[in-house]
Amino acid sequence: MPLGAFWEAYEAPGFHYLDRLHLDRLQIPPNRVAQIWANERRGAIHENLPPQPFYGNLHTARCYLLFGNPAARERDYEEADAQRFAEYWHQQLQMLHGAQVGFLPLSPIGEQLSAGFYWRRVFRRLLACIFAVRANAVLENHYQDLLPHMCVIEANAYSSRRRPHEENDAFPSSVATRQFVQTELRDRAENGNARILVWRRQDFWNLAPGHNVMVRDPQRAQLPFLREVERDFLRAELMPLLR
Repeated sequence: MPLGAFWEAYEAPGFHYLDRLHLDRLQIPPNRVAQIWANERRGAIHENLPPQPFYGNLHTARCYLLFGNPAARERDYEEADAQRFAEYWHQQLQMLHGAQVGFLPLSPIGEQLSAGFYWRRVFRRLLACIFAVRANAVLENHYQDLLPHMCVIEANAYSSRRRPHEENDAFPSSVATRQFVQTELRDRAENGNARILVWRRQDFWNLAPGHNVMVRDPQRAQLPFLREVERDFLRAELMPLLR
């Protein structure tokens, strides 16, 4: 099933119904799925945190960062339940259903969430590389210009404090994600319409370095920032769009 169509069928909360069917067939140990933070175990996926398979405009971005899975922290449960973030999660659900809402973690409300803190730091360094400046005021002026061109895709849609167990790679959602990357997205890169940086889970994505595709050394996958060579790789695509 195409990735967009897969998530258009999602109904909150919890797992996508096809992923739930997959889990039920596997009969995995109960401690591999957590419903509350107190159930947290290494590699467990959190059913009651909203799925986040991607951030950004899935089909129209120009630079794609391929990741592993959304992080899980105790704070994430507070953010998922807080009324002040209800609009964020509503927009995130609309994004899964096909709406182009941009890079939500760096929307005005998204910046207050854990994901927003993380990506703001990453993109500030990227903008500083593009414009060869460090003044925050200059960088702030270009955030909104940058965000439509950036998309992050997760190998596993569900939050986990560590890398999830191997059976999660066979979830229908993960299979649809990998197929999207290896067909539509790789074709766009080969045709010069996108650039792909494989940041984490190189084994899952199974993309070889090549034209408009860069693969980070797996031993450096946990670095929480773009390395200079990676910033230069993305800058070549973004500079004509931002100046």
